Amino acid sequence: MDSRQLWTLSFFCLTAVLCRPTNGVTLQIPSSYPYLGDSVTVRCVGSDIKRVNLLKDDTEVQTNSTHQITRTVNSVELRISPVSAEDQGLYSCVDNKNISLNQKALNVTGWSRSISLTTSSINIPDQGSVNLTCSVEGFPNPQWLRHSSDSDTHLEILNEKTKIISVSRGGVYSCRGSDEFIVTEESDKVTIWETGLPLNMPSWANSGETVIVQCEGPVQTHLYFYKNRDVVETDTNHWFKRTSETTVELRIRVSESDEGWYSCGINEGTLYTGRQFLRIYPGRSPSVKLTTESHFIPNQGTVELKCEIQRVYKYEWIRRSSAQNSTLEILKEDTPTVTVSRGGVYSCSGKVRLNTLTAESERVIIWETDSVILLIPPRPVPEGRSVSLTCKLEPSAGFSSVRFYKGGQLIQEGTSITYSISALSKSDEGLYKCSLQASNQVLTSPESWLSVGLSEQSSSSVLVLVLVGAVSLIVLLILLLLLWRCRNNKGTAKYRQIILKRLNGYRKRLLIYLWSSCESIFVFFSID
Repeated sequence: MDSRQLWTLSFFCLTAVLCRPTNGVTLQIPSSYPYLGDSVTVRCVGSDIKRVNLLKDDTEVQTNSTHQITRTVNSVELRISPVSAEDQGLYSCVDNKNISLNQKALNVTGWSRSISLTTSSINIPDQGSVNLTCSVEGFPNPQWLRHSSDSDTHLEILNEKTKIISVSRGGVYSCRGSDEFIVTEESDKVTIWETGLPLNMPSWANSGETVIVQCEGPVQTHLYFYKNRDVVETDTNHWFKRTSETTVELRIRVSESDEGWYSCGINEGTLYTGRQFLRIYPGRSPSVKLTTESHFIPNQGTVELKCEIQRVYKYEWIRRSSAQNSTLEILKEDTPTVTVSRGGVYSCSGKVRLNTLTAESERVIIWETDSVILLIPPRPVPEGRSVSLTCKLEPSAGFSSVRFYKGGQLIQEGTSITYSISALSKSDEGLYKCSLQASNQVLTSPESWLSVGLSEQSSSSVLVLVLVGAVSLIVLLILLLLLWRCRNNKGTAKYRQIILKRLNGYRKRLLIYLWSSCESIFVFFSID
């Protein structure tokens, strides 16, 4: 081969390398015409995709609000949502040399797709099901979607891809057509309700009254209450009480915003039938007044509470363990006066109609004589440490002043319930107590002993002395044992001389060790 032929061959090889088209790139578009409103996918797929761009009518497609481009190792994907008439045209995959590798036309039908959803019933019978039928033009086997409620943002895609499905769960259902390249719009949503648990509640109430909604379910099962399909949560105007193993009460201090449909069920996020509507009128609730002869229960005594309500035939008394506790204890008494021997937060209301109470009275705090306690460390606190003593009142409430005493002498007065000592010393050890003034009466805690122990450095020094003493005792016992063996040995005099010589050596080492230990302890205490 002469030089001219060699140059010609080299030129063809170089041209093949630099100008070769990208092999194995395929343009994928929908095989059927999409309709207006559909979501459409167009993609270029191949093994060497880095140099490939997607063009429409010889113009590179750009990302915007309706066109999203995604690149992966072996594909360039265009997602059009929703598709419009302007999106039809000639699409192609082009490499960086502007060589078209594949071209296909995308045509768009000029009207929207027909989609419908029907149901045999919106209520699921007990342990039964209902049938849903979906019709999507161009998709004989549609895709089914479910939300647990209208406010639920989580989308559940069901496994079924048939025209008719049977459902036994409540929820919000819809359907759509879906394949690899086209996803249609969703159908109208249909709300399916499960059979709910029995509800016992009034149909109306006046604003300010307390409504009792009772739900009965399986034994010791957590029950959920719903208002207009949303779960009712605990707050200052909504609270729950389990009255038996099967019954839970929802109590609502109603306002106009509490008007709506109520239901009850077992599973959170499931919609139930058996709903009842509660209508709220702007009428006034009878006034309720609670009075007490004293806020303080004497030792082994009682206090009388009196509830005054007009036009009431029965009374209800409520006790809470503290002002912050939302758990209610309904007292058995239904008379206008009660006698209590326990501290707590008390209130009353009257039963004006079935499951309807008047507005709750103002809450009254009752204290026992031992309601005040002083929180103090139960174990000795090392010297130098900081410590805080806290004066606690149960149930907690406002008070005008707090006093702390040590050995009967006043050491702090103010509104703070904490007495702090920044660096404890032995002189801080002793008996402490505190007193609170609330509702024109002074409550005093029992005296408690604050014990002060050795400082951490002193404790370390004592530990060193104990360790040195223990080691010295062990060495001394070894020497005494060797001496005893020497004197009682029946061996030769030469053997006894060897033992005595070793004992003399041990005694010298022991003296040196003890002297070094004493020097170390002396230096340690000098530094302290």
